[in-house]
Amino acid sequence: MTVMPENLIAAGKAGFEASIAIAQAQFAAAEKFAALNITSVKSTFEDASVHLRSVISTQDPQDLIKLTSGAAQPALQKAVTYAQSFYDVATQAPRPVWRRSSSHRPPR
Repeated sequence: MTVMPENLIAAGKAGFEASIAIAQAQFAAAEKFAALNITSVKSTFEDASVHLRSVISTQDPQDLIKLTSGAAQPALQKAVTYAQSFYDVATQAPRPVWRRSSSHRPPR
């Protein structure tokens, strides 16, 4: 079997294009993860500072217990929302790669 130079060039070009598409998809996913994490950290910091200010200004132990127990539910909800957003980004990141690899057939 002889390999024609045109076929070799076409295969190299297709491989290069596939590599570029994969790199672009991975950079897009990394940007989404970074944005998600920055937003999450910022929100957590703001919530923690508000909660700490409330705790510091509390005089009554019963109010302190109410503040502490009341903070658990919103924190849990934010953790669930973060996990869902992380899952969405993680499952959508490989899709362009899968589409590209399944649609790519090397020239013969």
